[in-house]
Amino acid sequence: MSTDPKYWQPRSPRKWDWGAGMFTRMCACELHERRPSIHSVDTSADAIAISRIATSDWPGLVTFHHMTSEAFLRTFDGSIDLLYMDTGETGDESAELHAREAAIVLSRGLLARRGIVLIDDVHVPGRTASKGARSIPLFCAHGFEVLIEDYQVVLQRPQ
Repeated sequence: MSTDPKYWQPRSPRKWDWGAGMFTRMCACELHERRPSIHSVDTSADAIAISRIATSDWPGLVTFHHMTSEAFLRTFDGSIDLLYMDTGETGDESAELHAREAAIVLSRGLLARRGIVLIDDVHVPGRTASKGARSIPLFCAHGFEVLIEDYQVVLQRPQ
């Protein structure tokens, strides 16, 4: 994850580190005409700097928060249409963190009525650990259904 701008030229995808902040860019790119309110949360100032460069084609569309995901979810005052959960590295610690995040989201009612949850790094080839090991059952216990289950899992409440 180099913060050297030569690797983050917005119009040179061949140079990007696709594992570092590209979800934020793709959301901005695909949704900019709808003028969504995108919030990107990270504890790494370097990751935020990279994401700012990667989303520079859409000024004002993304609000960056240099804080933990839990702190953000505890203080966010809004409704979430798409929650992308990708905190930490795949393992038990991240699975527990994702469960805490899910608990905050559920207890505070942060998801819109048809809100979607996208959890990354669930079925990682060659690994038994999963970021969604504890959060997916928690969401399902609260009425969410798994719509897509692969490397990533997509959940939503039924109509």
